[in-house]
Amino acid sequence: MVPRLLWLALAWAALWLPAARGKTVRGGFSSAAAARSQAGQAVAEFQFHGDCALLYVRINNVATAVGKEAKLHLFQAQEWQKLQESSQDYSCKDKLSKAQLIMSMNCTEQNLTVSQVPYPDTWYVFYVDKFTCAENYENSESEDVQFEMVLLNPDAEGNPLDHFSAGESGLVAISLMFRDYQREKIITIGVILCQLFSMVLLYRLFVSHSLYWEVSSLSSVTLPLTVASGHKSRHHF
Repeated sequence: MVPRLLWLALAWAALWLPAARGKTVRGGFSSAAAARSQAGQAVAEFQFHGDCALLYVRINNVATAVGKEAKLHLFQAQEWQKLQESSQDYSCKDKLSKAQLIMSMNCTEQNLTVSQVPYPDTWYVFYVDKFTCAENYENSESEDVQFEMVLLNPDAEGNPLDHFSAGESGLVAISLMFRDYQREKIITIGVILCQLFSMVLLYRLFVSHSLYWEVSSLSSVTLPLTVASGHKSRHHF
């Protein structure tokens, strides 16, 4: 019974305790991939929230990126879906121009702040360059731009330090809903775990104590019988 309670408590703790979660994307920005889709190369999907969410990107070849006029286009998922379902026949350039945020990649490291997101909102990140909307893109030899992208949401203090999407998993959703109470929850979990460990210890002591008294009781019963038997034998001889 006790081990089962302990297991349940640990499972509950795993559900509530914050863990290190990362949203890092690595790969290559490809002109060919961006041109094939006629909408840019899909790079990441992320649920931003808060007043100072952040996108950080690092590239390894600035000269190539500048030569391609490389950019990142960020669309809110709902707005992107509207564009896809619209009866209006948007051109490639018109569609890309409707991005909510655009960042030109002309440095090795750059940050883009996604602000005023009062509730978790899904965003799509696309890589776009001067070849994306070209009708006949044939430069298959074009060099990809290797990158590392980190997506950050604000922590409980409002700093962009949480490396996780607001809706990647149920743990994350719960962590966000109750982030203001995480400290209290951790304390509560600690108390429960201490109580359960105490129960296990007391249970083991109880078993050991009961065993001791059982052995003592058997000894107290057996010893007089042995002594009496010895006396009887001597009397017989």
